[in-house]
Amino acid sequence: MGPVGEYAQSCLARERVFEYYSSENGTPVLLFRLNYAVDLRYGVMVDIARKVFEGDPSSFTSGISIRSGRGCERVRLRCLEICQSPPRALNITGPDIISVRGIAEFFAERFGKQVDFEGEESGSALLSNASAATLASGRHQ
Repeated sequence: MGPVGEYAQSCLARERVFEYYSSENGTPVLLFRLNYAVDLRYGVMVDIARKVFEGDPSSFTSGISIRSGRGCERVRLRCLEICQSPPRALNITGPDIISVRGIAEFFAERFGKQVDFEGEESGSALLSNASAATLASGRHQ
């Protein structure tokens, strides 16, 4: 684990508390990691859209995989069956890698705005391996 930023660090701290009490009390737990949740009120898509709309130059240099928070309900319910002690972690995200540059250009076109990019496009991305979640959701590839 290498959490980047305060929010990511707080998430890791929360997981450590759940791991501790699960181990101490034998309580079955699952660490449900929803990566890049998408909602109309918050999330990475809203952040990108706001930057484009407000004309802020931004560094859109990597790729992400996203999943609708609403689309996770079936997975959440099925996860009750796979809780254990000590807990296991389950990464939940979408199956596709989407270019942040492409998302910004999509919003720029819809808003009739020009998007300004800073920095160089990176060959890396903050992605999670969600293959185990595919099994939990009942969706087999």
